[in-house]
Amino acid sequence: MTPKLKGFFSAEDMSDAKTKKFLIYGPSGSGKTTLACTAPDPYFALAEIGRSSRRIAAMAKTLGKKIEVAPIETKDDMDSFMDEMEKVNEVKTVVFDSATDFYRPLVEKLLGKKDAVPQRNDWQIIQSWMESTLRRLVNLNHHVIVLAGPKEYITKEKGEEVRRIVPAFSGDSMPAYIGKLFHAVGFTMKRTDNEGFTRYITAFESEDRILTKVDDGLDPIEGQHVQKWMDKIDAAYDKGSHMYAYDELPDEVKSTLPTSKEAAIRQSRPAPTV
Repeated sequence: MTPKLKGFFSAEDMSDAKTKKFLIYGPSGSGKTTLACTAPDPYFALAEIGRSSRRIAAMAKTLGKKIEVAPIETKDDMDSFMDEMEKVNEVKTVVFDSATDFYRPLVEKLLGKKDAVPQRNDWQIIQSWMESTLRRLVNLNHHVIVLAGPKEYITKEKGEEVRRIVPAFSGDSMPAYIGKLFHAVGFTMKRTDNEGFTRYITAFESEDRILTKVDDGLDPIEGQHVQKWMDKIDAAYDKGSHMYAYDELPDEVKSTLPTSKEAAIRQSRPAPTV
């Protein structure tokens, strides 16, 4: 059996390499849930029941497609949902809406009551649960979209206070961690021009204080349509933007390829760090 190296895929594996993992975050009303509905056959794990469920129903009608929803009210609900998603192949896109709201059932599970205030040790347990869930999500053989709200935190850099905007997960160490998990991280915004026309956009590249991450094929600012993002990413890879010369490949990879120096291998988009 040919050994596999991290970051390299054989031809028969390329379909799996094409799954995209997005983290999309932004303020309430910036179009996150509506955006996720434009993904291929989305299946929602919905931790925010109410406005989001009504928005999903409206988008399903507008788009003329069926959108499945699994209500997530407890940690056990989410664990059961993940167990099911790891078994099925029919689902194209898994949407987690939202990771910010998910901490509430985690707190209730941990402390045994609603409206409880976690202490420092509690937050460490909650963060561990969240990290475990995110790992399971990005390892699914489906497209994955994780939605979240934003939060602002202040750091000291060169003696000066710097305000940064990151996804609102539990724990201050999460922003650095989650950037490695996803192929692209986008910040959603609503912009109204001088004529009163409102546009919903997603920034994949922005000023340093806002956490973003762009994948090949995506523009720094995109409209809010996931299928179009995926098409652009696929087009960029089909153009051979990730083709590597034979001489530049590791010896372990060369041994698995034809001997011709014209042979090349396509490197997958960076695999999630788990």
